[in-house]
Amino acid sequence: MKKRILSFVLCLVMLVSCLGFAPVVRAEKETNTAGETNTTEIIVDNDEAVFVDSKWKSSTYRKGYYGKDYCSIAQDTAEDSKTASATWLPQIENSGYYNVYVQHPEGNGDSSISDSVPYTITHASGETVVRLNQREKGKGGQWRRLGMFPFDAEKQASIQLTFDGVESRKAIMADAVKLEFVTAEMERIIVDNDEAVFVDSKWNRSTYRAGYYGKDYYSIAQDGAENSKTASATWLPKIENSGYYNVYVQHPEGGGDGTISDNAPYTITHASGETIVRLNQREKGKGGQWRKLGAFPFDAKKQASIQLNFNGVESGKAIMADAVMLERISDIVADDQQFEQAGTAWETVESAGASGGSYRTVQNGDNGSRLSYRFSVMEGGGYRLRFFKPQGLDVSNMSKAMEVLIDDTSYSMDLSTLKDGYNTVAFCSLEEGNEHTLEFLRSQDADVFLDAVRLEYVGYSLYYTEFSDESVNSWTLEEGWTLEENALEGTRNAAYLSGDGWKNIKADFTFTVDQNDGFGLIVSGTPEKGWTRLEYDAAEGVFRLLSPDGTELGKSEVCTLEAGQSYTLRLLAETPNLTFYLDGRQLLQIEGERSGNLGVYSKGALLRVLSVGVDKAKGALEGNYTVRHDKPQQTIWGLGVEIQSDSIASGNQGLPEDNHSVPHDLTQSERDRMYSDMLKGFRYLRMAGGLFYRGTDEEGKHLQERWDTQNEELAELIEKSGIEGINFEFWSPTPYFKANDGYREKPKYGLKCFDADFTGDKDAFLQDFADTIVEDFQYLKENGLPVVQFSLQNEPEWRHDTGYSHCHYNADMYYQTVQKVFPTLKKAFPDILIHADSLDGQYSGRSKKIIADPELLPYVDAWTHHYMGSDSNTQIDQASRLNSNKGRDDIYVYNTEFEYLDGRTSDWRCINTAQSIMNWMTFENSPTWYWLHALKPLGNSEAEGYSLGFWRKPGDTGTHSEKYNHIQEGEWDYNYQNWNSIRGFLKYMPWDSVRYTVDEDEVRYDQRIMSWKTPEGKLVIALTNRSSNDYFQFHLNTGLDTSFHGYRYTPQGQDEIGLGTMQGSEISPMLPPLSIEFWVQEEDDSMKMADSVVLNQTELNLTVGGEGNLTATVLPENAANKNVRWTSDDSTIAAVDANGKVTGVKKGETKIIATAISGSGQFKAECTVKVGDGGYRDIFEDVKEEDWFAGSVQYLYDRGIMTGLDDTHFGPAQTLNRAEFAAILYRMEGEPEAVYEDRFTDVPENQYYTDAVMWASSDEVGVIKGYYSDGEKGRFGPEDKITREQLVTMLYRYANYKNDTTAEKFSVTDFQDKDEVSEFAQEAVAWAVDRQIITGDQGMINPKGDTLRAVCAAMVQRFLENCK
Repeated sequence: MKKRILSFVLCLVMLVSCLGFAPVVRAEKETNTAGETNTTEIIVDNDEAVFVDSKWKSSTYRKGYYGKDYCSIAQDTAEDSKTASATWLPQIENSGYYNVYVQHPEGNGDSSISDSVPYTITHASGETVVRLNQREKGKGGQWRRLGMFPFDAEKQASIQLTFDGVESRKAIMADAVKLEFVTAEMERIIVDNDEAVFVDSKWNRSTYRAGYYGKDYYSIAQDGAENSKTASATWLPKIENSGYYNVYVQHPEGGGDGTISDNAPYTITHASGETIVRLNQREKGKGGQWRKLGAFPFDAKKQASIQLNFNGVESGKAIMADAVMLERISDIVADDQQFEQAGTAWETVESAGASGGSYRTVQNGDNGSRLSYRFSVMEGGGYRLRFFKPQGLDVSNMSKAMEVLIDDTSYSMDLSTLKDGYNTVAFCSLEEGNEHTLEFLRSQDADVFLDAVRLEYVGYSLYYTEFSDESVNSWTLEEGWTLEENALEGTRNAAYLSGDGWKNIKADFTFTVDQNDGFGLIVSGTPEKGWTRLEYDAAEGVFRLLSPDGTELGKSEVCTLEAGQSYTLRLLAETPNLTFYLDGRQLLQIEGERSGNLGVYSKGALLRVLSVGVDKAKGALEGNYTVRHDKPQQTIWGLGVEIQSDSIASGNQGLPEDNHSVPHDLTQSERDRMYSDMLKGFRYLRMAGGLFYRGTDEEGKHLQERWDTQNEELAELIEKSGIEGINFEFWSPTPYFKANDGYREKPKYGLKCFDADFTGDKDAFLQDFADTIVEDFQYLKENGLPVVQFSLQNEPEWRHDTGYSHCHYNADMYYQTVQKVFPTLKKAFPDILIHADSLDGQYSGRSKKIIADPELLPYVDAWTHHYMGSDSNTQIDQASRLNSNKGRDDIYVYNTEFEYLDGRTSDWRCINTAQSIMNWMTFENSPTWYWLHALKPLGNSEAEGYSLGFWRKPGDTGTHSEKYNHIQEGEWDYNYQNWNSIRGFLKYMPWDSVRYTVDEDEVRYDQRIMSWKTPEGKLVIALTNRSSNDYFQFHLNTGLDTSFHGYRYTPQGQDEIGLGTMQGSEISPMLPPLSIEFWVQEEDDSMKMADSVVLNQTELNLTVGGEGNLTATVLPENAANKNVRWTSDDSTIAAVDANGKVTGVKKGETKIIATAISGSGQFKAECTVKVGDGGYRDIFEDVKEEDWFAGSVQYLYDRGIMTGLDDTHFGPAQTLNRAEFAAILYRMEGEPEAVYEDRFTDVPENQYYTDAVMWASSDEVGVIKGYYSDGEKGRFGPEDKITREQLVTMLYRYANYKNDTTAEKFSVTDFQDKDEVSEFAQEAVAWAVDRQIITGDQGMINPKGDTLRAVCAAMVQRFLENCK
């Protein structure tokens, strides 16, 4: 809209001009010393501006306007007001740089005035938008600077004011603009595409897109072919004057077109090496203007170039080559007459030797007298101030300490040592956009003078190209160094600068050297303590980094230096690294900081230092973070990965009949290495049904292995890698159910029942489909491939004409299908986790139908998405969306596929992948995350972006990437840029870890953090730095005063890098660019991991509806986490709850499994459960079916409460003792953990009843008491027989412990021997009679009689059945 407005305004101006009513601008002119006329100031008032929209009103209401009035307008949301504008059109007579100012009336804090008024300056290099707060009090009635911009006399300049971004109903004010001339030095070099050099015949010349420079532009698409990959366009500007230039490029308008690259790389070759800058050519509104790449030094003696190629451009995307422009960064030049005077008058002296024909001088005395000059610069950075001495002027008696001020920084200048012409005075750092002041002060010690001054952009805070006497005074020159033709020349010893405050610096040394050995760069240190130095070894042609004692710290690759050739050696000291470059190419890098001196040295080589530039480097960015131990979040299940377990053609285009897959293609040793080294740590294996598992029966209905050993191979993979089970997702149902009778044949893509030609019963068809899935999953389970997660269809939205297997479902098709499939599957496999819809999660039309169905929604456990290769920022930006509209709060959200669809990877993508894991878990509370493929075959076009590694297929003798030609047939190797992004999580984030909140001072896209505690309680913190250039320091408050061990992964590194230990509750790891680190709490005795699980019984017999209790013991005894996860191998036969209570469901046999939470599924124990139909079973030889107690014995035996004296004898007539009954109660309670105490003289450790007695006699439980004498330790009497009233009393206490008694008194008056009940047992016996635990025998209770084991069985059964 803005450009359309401006175009309309320019057309209007042309029309008005033709009619003789061109806008008039007032300009003041002056003549410079050379007699050339320059426009120094151009003012355009509001009555000369062009206004669009009749609602603009002229006014004099507010104070501080320029001229006779001003104009204003309010944003009233009407369309005409939205497009309103005011445009000033200054007439530029002389090209050059101008400061641009605007004036407006006083806003005085009035909230009806906008605080964000946009001024768009159209200048020679494009457009710039600057916003002003017109509301701010005290800013009206003055010229407000917008900046300095280049203007071309041949192009119309404009300043436009619009409502772009102005809030509704706020007013803007249009008054006057002013352009103030700065300098005419605007040296430009433009090279259009018709002068560029193109490689590749596929470049197309075009005028299709608007916004190109000149007569046309070129474009080319990355089509994956080799010649297209090497295509390039190179512009070769001719540099006539060495110096710094801003580099710009122009390209046509991308318009947001997805076929255009958003990552076009321009490589600038300049005097200091090469720099790559990437532009988004696709971005809307960026075409047709000069886009700045940066400021770079260029040498007239070296060929400069700007090249555009396909490096890093995604497949199928186009790049556009148009024009480049180099714009020299102009010097700021001012002669004596341009300075403003304050204080005592300065005398002007005419002189032929002066720069402009005169200079100014003042005698010593009043040091308050000064000359001032205001200026601004077009480029921020380092500048050199040079001072002109008139030829022939005697300065020997002039001031030795004339003060010079640049803004607030003071410099001292010795006038008496100046030479004719320009002399370097100082170096300073100036900011673009700010107004600066240069002042020269009168001196008290002697006379001073001022002629012309010059500020030259050098890009450094300190810069030496002319080693005059003054500059040498800044150096320490040891013997052997001399000044020769403005160069430092030495053949031995050192020349150095003091640099105690220089920690993070960039230093460039440009030099020549002869062939003699022994010279180098002084990096750090002092003469007294010795120097760390980078020394060149001519014999080997390498640079070595040496410590003060000569220890080699690092060595470069071979780089031969030629005599007489100039080179630039760069030191980049950015905490914590020192990096060295030669002519832009990295030599080596080490960790370390610098301090002290900086310089050069020689041990005999003739070294000539031509220039030295030193500037500040960034050092590390930083942030503050706190681990919140009081805010645990989700349990992290573990990660998932897909396996290519059948063949697919390169590019996913076709399903070959031949079998090339993993693990099938690998040798056994390579399989084992994959299981232990790569897959160990993953929890889930994603199986692509109908694609990578696609064999069928003859009917084409049921899935089965496609070759004889496929199931066996996959079962071995699951067993040896420790993977828990399969996440089964259909890519396509079997051909029997498909409308096209195949996996991928067109033109029909869906289920047969949704085809227009289908005439059968749709409901019956879908139920058959659901039942078939159940039968296939049972088949997989029987073959060692348990399915633990399920999704109906991978990416159900898409239709594919060719390529891989697929099935299309629209919303109605999907909904009707899962109405049958989900309930049927849950009935058969109650523990399976069902997720939908493997593309858009809860936001697809398919999922919305499920959410709207209250009967179907409970079957869904998770909403799953496919953010494939996405920028990890998405999970931050879309957190609110992804956590909303789930239908239930307890439904999970996670990503089941991540890869890079263009088939490529990069260092940046490596870190981005790690951040994807972290951001899904941090911002979406995801319990899991899936990478796509473990291995892909060499030669596969998408392998690099899709896989963690590559394998070579048997029979493949082709040459692939040089990096992987070492891989032999049947072998594999890592794709490190992908593998390194994941491997640390597999190692340091075991299954069932718990994430903890981290408070961040700022949520940063490129620096991410996540913390969790392992099941053993060990704190782990994951950190990433995705920046390609900047270090980042994490200041972490861990909340734990302990040690943390650090481990780093980098995109290219093959090995984990140990970082040592940081101690204390606050640690500060420093991450280099493009790195991942894990900081792991040091393990102590409280964090012992489990090593095994033992069950209280390995067999359990139940009847349908019957219950039994299993108890799991996690070893060792000091294991930190003794919890287990209970699962049933078949919940339709026997179900188990979270506490180990097993319930018989139907007749059959299955296994109950207890898996230690500690150890990522490694440690488990099994109990075989047999569920009968309720009939009697012969368990013991001494218990017959007709025995009155037989049912009770079987009841308790099946529940693991009473066992036999041995495998064949129960001992029904044997008397029960106290130890036995303590064990029975303990089993009834589920065998909780008990701590041994030396409480009884007759209860030692490690007896079968020890834990039972400790639990039963504890103060908390108090079910069984011991025998005590005053002052003596008690006795328990484990072998003492137990009477009927004692047993009942113990049961009563147990019922009371379980809150299972009432306060009422029960009657025992019906029994003849009621008076024989002991006083301690009377209430318990009455309770037992009421609960029918005691029924009596011929009217007798027999309270003092011994309790037989058969009687105990009957009484305990009644207790369990009749008590709550």
